[in-house]
Amino acid sequence: HKQNFYKFWWNEELNLLREESISSDKLWKAAGKPYHGSIFDRRQSCRSQYRRRLREGEKATLTSYTNDLHDCLLEKNGPDFFFFFRSKFESSNKCQQVDGCVDDQIIADKFAQQFSKAYTSNNPARAEALKKEYLHQKAEYTGFALTEEQLFDVELLGNVIANLKRGKAAGLDTITAEHLLNSHPILSTTLAKLFNFMLLCSHVPDSFGLSYTIPIPKVKDCRTKSMTTDDFRGIAISCVMSKVFELCIYDRFKEFFVVSDSQFGFKKGLGCSHAIYTVRNVVDRYVNGGSTVNLCALDLSKAYDKTNHHALFIKLMNRNLSVELLLVFSNCWTCMIKWETISSSFL
Repeated sequence: HKQNFYKFWWNEELNLLREESISSDKLWKAAGKPYHGSIFDRRQSCRSQYRRRLREGEKATLTSYTNDLHDCLLEKNGPDFFFFFRSKFESSNKCQQVDGCVDDQIIADKFAQQFSKAYTSNNPARAEALKKEYLHQKAEYTGFALTEEQLFDVELLGNVIANLKRGKAAGLDTITAEHLLNSHPILSTTLAKLFNFMLLCSHVPDSFGLSYTIPIPKVKDCRTKSMTTDDFRGIAISCVMSKVFELCIYDRFKEFFVVSDSQFGFKKGLGCSHAIYTVRNVVDRYVNGGSTVNLCALDLSKAYDKTNHHALFIKLMNRNLSVELLLVFSNCWTCMIKWETISSSFL
């Protein structure tokens, strides 16, 4: 199989696991994508076994070599040998030149300008009008009063910390989820008091709002083209304490953050496949009834980057969010761009 030519660890067992995973997935889709029952359980089991064996095989590329790999190298000529060597031992996403520049500081500053431009409103007049509208409504806004049940307690903090995902990158404070998970139990008590003070006083420490953004290449192999800043997307890394604070807020105030049932993106348990399945059902229904269906797809470039914060605050006020939490959200959040070991100034 030419596709798996350089995967010397690939074997017949992986072929069988892949076929089982594909067949179980097709059966699951044909059954209407149920989320419980024997068909769903079989699909999940096949997928997990296949992915586990893939991870084990990929780890073997760094720890072991086989006779097949040795024979493969012996049969290659000079240029093909080094191509294979780079493909195996060098990361294809390693990019050292952006917009013709190789200086890390210049590249970091270029990304800072690029992301700042991406977050700038396309219509400054409309953005200013939304800001004035927000300030006008805020002057007389009261909202629902905070209740005792909405304050944070030790049990909530303990559950949030216990459910933190491990192995995530640390923020600017160099604190990771593992630090919280292995800390003394009194930490939950201390954080509960701190978060309640922050909420009641409507104040967020400056360090909570600091983050850094890592540019990630959109293309799979950076060596195949000349990279520009448009070929990267940003991944923001915030401090773990702010993540815990946000999770606590969502647990206590999630009734204010309910979105439309027609939304499939950015919702737990839903995704593109569910949207496609829904569209197919709607189209098939009208087609079977003898009607013609016309589809129109819109690609909203950087739609969430362009979201106006004042417009979001107005929507939250329309839902009568408490004043204290609204002021917490309105605190400024700043970030910087990190490229290799160099950081830009805060945006």
